Amino acid sequence: MPLELDSRQVGDVIVVRCRGRIIEGSESQSLHTHLRDVLSEQQTVVLHLAEVQFVDSSGLGALVRLHATAKAGGSVLKLCSLSPMVRQVLQFTNLNKLFEIYESESEAVSAFYRSSSAGQELPHNAIRILCVDSSPDVLAYLREFLRGAGYRTFTSSNLPDAQLLLKAARTHLVIVGPNLPPAHHDPIAKVCGRSDTAVPLLILGSGFSSQEAGAAGELLLQSIRSRLQV
Repeated sequence: MPLELDSRQVGDVIVVRCRGRIIEGSESQSLHTHLRDVLSEQQTVVLHLAEVQFVDSSGLGALVRLHATAKAGGSVLKLCSLSPMVRQVLQFTNLNKLFEIYESESEAVSAFYRSSSAGQELPHNAIRILCVDSSPDVLAYLREFLRGAGYRTFTSSNLPDAQLLLKAARTHLVIVGPNLPPAHHDPIAKVCGRSDTAVPLLILGSGFSSQEAGAAGELLLQSIRSRLQV
């Protein structure tokens, strides 16, 4: 089975899920190329290995090289959800001591937020805002606009990752974008209310995407200050 690689962004962490075999040849090279490209743009990467069926010596060497590449570039590469075969290989070769390994994806992602600012060049104590929407364009606008306004901003396009980030990043405010299905509003609100300290929720209206960008941003900042009472 050829190696399949799927990447998704969880806040400021990239999760790369591998399916198939990591072996000498095109599979090992595709993993190295894909991760090298990701690491060139992202400082925090989780490699999900639950569906890796076989790793040969060349494939294991590729993982070691990727770890070194990440470290040399000031990035961090973590492994999670190891398949029994991968776990056995790493233990037998003692390379389990080289990598940061986590039992689950959520534990690996959460570890980034406990230990660092997840790559954002903002004060670690800045107000943290989680934006949730199904539109990549809306998320890109919210992320960059709010970071420019001095907020630490995390984004998610789906409900499970939003629930993970709400807890892991210890956000102060959740913004629900205009394209998120209304059926997802209540689950997010319930998670916000169950937090140790209730997290305010700001739901953007359906017309947000079509507003002039500057005016939309100004109204958004006013709403944020109102919710946070700052």
